[in-house]
Amino acid sequence: MPIFAEKREILCAINCSTSTARIDKTEIIKDRLPILNEAASRIEAAIRQWPPLAHSIKMRYAPTKRDKISS
Repeated sequence: MPIFAEKREILCAINCSTSTARIDKTEIIKDRLPILNEAASRIEAAIRQWPPLAHSIKMRYAPTKRDKISS
């Protein structure tokens, strides 16, 4: 589930996991999708309320020179 920042930019994502041996796909979607939607909405609201959070997340995952793969 994407978490959007300003201008509908995808900032990060959240998810959940389980074993399909324990619960079937339809039940997972029915039970968990509303919870993930609510969590995403709350996170997005916090990011709108405190814009430095978005900046902090962006900087944490921004590529660095060290991340560049040399050919």
